[in-house]
Amino acid sequence: MPLAITAEVEAIIQGVDASDTPLELLSIVNLLTTERAAMTERAALPEEERGCWSELVPLYLSTGSGNAQENPWGSYFRPMSSVVYENGTSLYFPEVDQVAPDSVEHWSERARNLKHPVLKARYADVVWELGRFITKSGKRDVEMARIAVDAYIDAITRRLDDHTTTAFTSAKRAVDLAAQINDPERIDLGRAALLGLHAEVMTSKTGHLWSRAFDHLIDHRKARTSEVEMEALVADLEIVLSRLSDSSNPETFDPHGVRDASERLSRYYTTKGHPEQVRRVHGVAAKTFEFHAGLSNATLASSFLQDSMDAYLK
Repeated sequence: MPLAITAEVEAIIQGVDASDTPLELLSIVNLLTTERAAMTERAALPEEERGCWSELVPLYLSTGSGNAQENPWGSYFRPMSSVVYENGTSLYFPEVDQVAPDSVEHWSERARNLKHPVLKARYADVVWELGRFITKSGKRDVEMARIAVDAYIDAITRRLDDHTTTAFTSAKRAVDLAAQINDPERIDLGRAALLGLHAEVMTSKTGHLWSRAFDHLIDHRKARTSEVEMEALVADLEIVLSRLSDSSNPETFDPHGVRDASERLSRYYTTKGHPEQVRRVHGVAAKTFEFHAGLSNATLASSFLQDSMDAYLK
């Protein structure tokens, strides 16, 4: 039986979907939450309120890793918040286990029919990840994974994520999803999108996103990253290390960034069996903190000198 979606709720979804502009999911959450409150005021039918709530659940979910209490489903998606009561029981928001199975079918239809890739990816990915928990079925719909991957990549290509950080998250998720379903073509497209974002960050020479692609691909056995691609990422980290350790340029000098870059390079060179390169990058970090200590007061200097000593000892 189809969910009862009111004209007001449908207008919110379709209005956002029609726009070819960057989309932050929170903006839809705010619109739907306002409409849900209005439903209560006008004493809408219970099935209409449930329909609005069904639209909100996929948008309320957070993404990323967390401990077992924060992520009871062991999923890419986790609750936005949780409460642990004195008796040890936990309450998660949103309560995915309380969602009716017909919501999964509704989200699947949304994923197939929506146009905005950010919205399309979210509905499809939630069905792929959490649909089995709601329907109590061990089966997953691989079509949803494919739709999600394609939508994530489309959002990146058309610059429809609300921020570069979000675009990186979309690209990494596209690689992971494509790897889950063993789809080489989509893996390559996701990795290309991720490397494209990395190239943009390197060109702009701003921000702290230069490590995102390296971190995701260095140990990703299914990402199909070529040796040439990984060497290019390492070469870019060397550029970052050189730029951030240049004490003559106060605008880019960043000891903590140098430490981050040196640790990643050290990890790579260690796996490749190049101890001399490991010593070199740790030496750069040590000298950077040593120089920075000379610019600081006594308390900060002692801390920076300790960082320098730690780098020398690695």
